[in-house]
Amino acid sequence: MINKIELKGLKFFAYHGLYDYEKKNGGWFNIDVSFHCDASNAIENDSIEGTVNYEEIYKIVKEEMGVPSSLIEHVAGRIYKKITTNVIGVSQLSVTVYKPEAPLGGPLDHVSITIQ
Repeated sequence: MINKIELKGLKFFAYHGLYDYEKKNGGWFNIDVSFHCDASNAIENDSIEGTVNYEEIYKIVKEEMGVPSSLIEHVAGRIYKKITTNVIGVSQLSVTVYKPEAPLGGPLDHVSITIQ
């Protein structure tokens, strides 16, 4: 049985940005992570060993958000690579990084990058 797990709206204050003031002052970022896995054993037996422990996913996202980068593309790529390298049982991974306060010269909801 293939199941989809989503971690939506993870929020981190981080120092990502192209401009010096972004790197100095930081800002809020939102992250969504979704993936498929076989959770049938967890569904039947109520055991964490039967699924992907999404606390591991959260820890990876938190760790990578703590590494300053100029571009959210780079951040998303690092998160994606680290999850695929370190978490067994994940398939069809999707990582989206949102930057709500992107300095584009006008109002916007956010800029985002999704890597699948």
